[in-house]
Amino acid sequence: MEEPQIEAEPEEDNAEEPEEQSRPGRSQWIAPAWFLLGVLVGVIGLAVFTMFSPKPQLDETTMRQSAREGMLDAIATLNATQGQEPERGTPAPVKISFNLRDTNRLGNKSAKVTIVEFSDFQ
Repeated sequence: MEEPQIEAEPEEDNAEEPEEQSRPGRSQWIAPAWFLLGVLVGVIGLAVFTMFSPKPQLDETTMRQSAREGMLDAIATLNATQGQEPERGTPAPVKISFNLRDTNRLGNKSAKVTIVEFSDFQ
């Protein structure tokens, strides 16, 4: 019985053509390029928005008058509550009303919902 002979393929000599090494290609730069493009579009969009958005006109005399009225309202409220003894035990809920001046209002006067912000700038 004869054994089949397997012919081995001659090894190719790669001395002439060096094998390509794994070097960074274009696919490595796709994600950072898209990120930078998004940042650029965002900055340009923000610049355009701020240039063309309506800016509220602030009148200095109206602002001073509003601040003066607000200070007088606060002094009147403090004077009205001075000298009262605090109640002992569980206090009942107190209903407080306050004035909204037109200069402190933003938006439509006849809106169904009014949001009031109380803040302390100290």
